[in-house]
Amino acid sequence: MGGKNARKKGAVGKPRSGGLIGDRSAALAAEEHQEEDDEVEEAPRGAGGGVVPRNEALRRKLELLAAHAAAGRLRDFCAAFLPLDLSAGEASEFVAGLEADTERWRQIASEVTALALGDGVRRVIGDQLTRAEFRFSMPGRAYINREVVFVCAEGNQDWRAEG
Repeated sequence: MGGKNARKKGAVGKPRSGGLIGDRSAALAAEEHQEEDDEVEEAPRGAGGGVVPRNEALRRKLELLAAHAAAGRLRDFCAAFLPLDLSAGEASEFVAGLEADTERWRQIASEVTALALGDGVRRVIGDQLTRAEFRFSMPGRAYINREVVFVCAEGNQDWRAEG
């Protein structure tokens, strides 16, 4: 017991992390993780070794955002990052919040830079024409899984963070 077919049936597998995987949901989660790893092999890789999106416009947008972040251009970053349906007041409030909380700004900047490089990115889900959901490890805290979604109106090349 303990093979792939046994896991599908909910059988007890080999001890891992000090316990037994007897729970069907844990076995299925492990199997799903393996399927994600298999899919990653087919995806394009970035300079950071992880997955980058197939969509050129989205890759260029991430590179632009990473350049703004590296240069400390918070306002330019926000102008290119924030959803288009935010009011001017909401956008100003977001910018002011990041200006006041430099640690939060650094975290957002490092995450977007990681996405641009494919650093820690395991998977990009979605059609990558109108939606791309990135699954990645938080920079500096690889044990924390993060998800970020970018959207683009059909026929438009301006990718934005999902609101």
